[in-house]
Amino acid sequence: MAKTLPGERSLQYLRKEGWWAFTVERWIQQARKRIDVAGFGDILAWRGSLTALVQTTTRTNVGAHRWKIASDECYKGAKAWLTGPNRVIILHGWWKQQTGSMKKPRWRLNEEVWTLKDIQDLRTKWEAKQDGQGD
Repeated sequence: MAKTLPGERSLQYLRKEGWWAFTVERWIQQARKRIDVAGFGDILAWRGSLTALVQTTTRTNVGAHRWKIASDECYKGAKAWLTGPNRVIILHGWWKQQTGSMKKPRWRLNEEVWTLKDIQDLRTKWEAKQDGQGD
């Protein structure tokens, strides 16, 4: 049985919730590297007038991806994205949860939705961490 990747789960979830959602992350074979929109966007999605760039991962990697978006590598792109009208960044973290002794584990989602203010606050924490002042 093939393993379903977090990005595929996010596409299914978003579409079920009424979003138009498409993968924008690309695999570059020659470089053996994945390229994301603005360094973090795996999925472009919109519903009504709201448009989102979605970063998707496992729950154990959410923290690393959160810091990556606040880092020098991605922050300018994230801020530019969020400066546009009706835009958000969504971070999806997937994990399996056992629901009962005889039941099959169910996939669960932790979803964080960020606005421009949220990303600016995250950047402030990231900078403090770089200066040795954060946790």
